[in-house]
Amino acid sequence: MSQRSDAEISRVLYERDHEVDYGGDGTDSEEDKDCVEVQESSDTEVSCDEPDSSHSDNVPDSDDDLDEEEEERGQAPQRRKRRFVHGKDKFKWSLDTPEARGQCSRVHLPAAKGNSSNATNPYESWNALFSDEMLDLILKWTNAEIETYKTTHVFKAADSATFSSLTLNELKAYIGLLYYQGLNNNNRVLLENLWSDEFGTNLYKTVMSVKRFRFIGARLRFDDKTTRRERRASDLLAPIRELWDLFIGNCISNYTPCDNVTIDEQLLGFRGKFSARVYSKSKPARYGIKVLSLNDSRTFYMLNAIPYTGRVIPERAESIPTYFVRRLSEPIHGSGRVITCDNWFSSV
Repeated sequence: MSQRSDAEISRVLYERDHEVDYGGDGTDSEEDKDCVEVQESSDTEVSCDEPDSSHSDNVPDSDDDLDEEEEERGQAPQRRKRRFVHGKDKFKWSLDTPEARGQCSRVHLPAAKGNSSNATNPYESWNALFSDEMLDLILKWTNAEIETYKTTHVFKAADSATFSSLTLNELKAYIGLLYYQGLNNNNRVLLENLWSDEFGTNLYKTVMSVKRFRFIGARLRFDDKTTRRERRASDLLAPIRELWDLFIGNCISNYTPCDNVTIDEQLLGFRGKFSARVYSKSKPARYGIKVLSLNDSRTFYMLNAIPYTGRVIPERAESIPTYFVRRLSEPIHGSGRVITCDNWFSSV
């Protein structure tokens, strides 16, 4: 005896149940015919008159419940699209895009603002970031160091111009020579060669003498040297902290980032004296100062940055990566921008 299919068995059972027609005329109505046709074409027995309660009373709560039911039936669980992922801290993240709740989407375009929006030449754009307030701060403490040096050293009258106080225009000229030196990749060339007639250029000799350039570099200061020890006890960045805060404030107040920003770390090559100097084998510089920054994804403009100065103790009960993300993103809180970062800054 051959085995019958599920559809044939369902049809036979249906015919047996409806062999006796109580009070009827022995003919099937159009509704009954439709019901028979529906049952013959399906593998399950569903009544035409009764509502389908399998989707209302026994709805699985989650994908895991569906898998368990299929395992009980002896069927292999079907692979479904994941809707959630769990982070390293066991936090449950949804993979579905949240619905907008009455908030209109805003488009942010990268643009200059503040003093930089009124700049008409490269110098004015540079001066918006390196403001006169910053230059006056450098000038103040550098001249204080020069006066201290002059009281403890004896020099000839012919060298009075070399050891004189620094002016604002001369400070700008000194910074300009540093830019020119880096532009020509001369940062590893001896100063005597840059000022020599054989290897150097007339630009260096026109701006200042090599003795004056070396003296300014040795006396350059950015803070009060007499109070540095006390401040450094709680802040390793004390020698440049005031200057750094002014610079970051100018970066934030003179630019509007686009819709997408990025948070990442960078190693600035430095082999001088600094207690929080970092060694990284994978970085080209190997040794340097690690800086965590918030940048515009389109123009790469640095909007905010925090140098790593050793162990960080967050004020709140939060992890170190969360602390850096919160601090760096403060200028764009509530603006609806998208922040992209690697897995070190997140719990996923």
